[in-house]
Formats: sequence, C-alpha cells, structure tokens
Amino acid sequence: MRLEISDLAVSYDTTPILKSVSISAGKGEVVGVIGPNGCGKSTLIKTIAGINVPSAGSIQLDNLDLFTLPKIDMAKRVGYVPQDFRQMASITVLDAVAIGRRPHVSWALSKKDFAIMNEAMKSMAILPLAGKRLDQLSGGERQKVFIARALAQQPTLYLFDEPTSALDIRHQIAVFRLIRDLAHTEGATVLVVVHDLNFAQYYADRIVMMQKGAIVKQGTPAEVMTREAIRSVYGVDMCSIATGTGTYLLPEWEGGEAVETMTG
Repeated sequence: MRLEISDLAVSYDTTPILKSVSISAGKGEVVGVIGPNGCGKSTLIKTIAGINVPSAGSIQLDNLDLFTLPKIDMAKRVGYVPQDFRQMASITVLDAVAIGRRPHVSWALSKKDFAIMNEAMKSMAILPLAGKRLDQLSGGERQKVFIARALAQQPTLYLFDEPTSALDIRHQIAVFRLIRDLAHTEGATVLVVVHDLNFAQYYADRIVMMQKGAIVKQGTPAEVMTREAIRSVYGVDMCSIATGTGTYLLPEWEGGEAVETMTG
C-alpha cells in the first residue's frame, strides 16, 4: 500500500491554502504533520479524505486516483478522524461506530460486523458508553468514538486530525500507541496532524513540517525537527534534552517566559 501526493494545491475562493504539496507514505508508516496554526495541516488531511476539492495536483493510493474513485471504494480504503462531529450529536455511540462498517455491508450488520465494532469500542474503552448519545459525552469521549468508528472501518489509510486535542495525557499516550500499532503491527499507513512536537518526534516514523500552506521540510524526526527548522517555522527557540528514555524538546526559558525568535 502506498500513498502518493503530487503537487497538490487547494484554494478557498481565490486564496491559496495549499501550494504544491508532495508527500509519499508507505505501508506500515506513521507520518506526522506538524506546523503552526493556519499553515494548512487540516486542509491537507481533509483534501486527502475527499472533503476539499483541489485546484491542482493528484492523490493516488495504490495507483488509484482518489479523486475519481467511487465513494464506497474510497470509504473501504480511507478512514478519516476529524477534530469533531457536531452534526452527529444526537446519535448513539453504537450508531456512530456502526457508520464505519457501512462500506462493508450490503444489507444488514452481521455478527462479524458487530464483533468488529465491539472490538473497536473496547480498544478505545468506550464499550460501556454504547447506548449513550454523543451529546451526552465529554469532548474526549467523543474523540474516542470517532477513532473507534475509523477502526471499525478497517481501512488501509488512516487520516487523523489532532486526534488527542481533547484527551488527558494518559489517553493521549494510549491513542498514539494505538496509531503506532495500526502502522507497525497491522501494516496500515497513517497520516496524523500533531501539535505536540514530542509526540510527533517519538511516535512518527517521518515528519512533514508545513508553513504557510507549503512543505518546508520532510524526513525522519531527527532530520526535520532541528533547532533551526523549529525556530524558523514556530518562531521559538527549543532545546533538545537527552534522557535514558529518549530525547525531548523543551522551550528555552528566559526570565520565566519562552524565548521567541521573530521571523519574517
């Protein structure tokens, strides 16, 4: 399984949002997408998911053009986890997860479908919530429901848009471990938008760093997440701290405040 994005461009009205974006991702790989707010990360994920219409470029999955692929075939291959699903607030957790099985069901859900759904809910620790409506859940619980829905879908390509933004640290770690297992154990390809640079550095195999709608650097975490690159993109000086469990990025502090580096 291979994802190939070539010279992708997206505009809202006449405003360019993505500019000539090219990314390759292979089977069993976690690709972290990082960059400051408004740089185009979510637009990229939504475009791959078929929500946005590109103005130029191509997206191919196993040599299939995702722009021309029938919706049902795309849904079997691509699982998308957005930041929120407000329009689904009145349905139950079970119904929300069942949506993930629709591409595989010709008429009614089978015992196999329910087993897959139950396993997905168990993996996100939300099985006891199956009968609750989404609007009765916390933001973190809803986020886990949407991840379970994608797991029930069993795609070969997962697209996560800030999947841990509403979760506490314990559940953030659990989700990123799951993401890593989806790729490394089950052979899926994963693109995940990440705000926390340490999660990106630790869990991603490769990093795509974006700024102002374009890719400024991509490669391994060590190649991309350098002091100079972070300063250039985020405008903040970061230092790297080596410990017995790994290397961590921390802002440099001066007088109790993070040192900001002005960028043009």
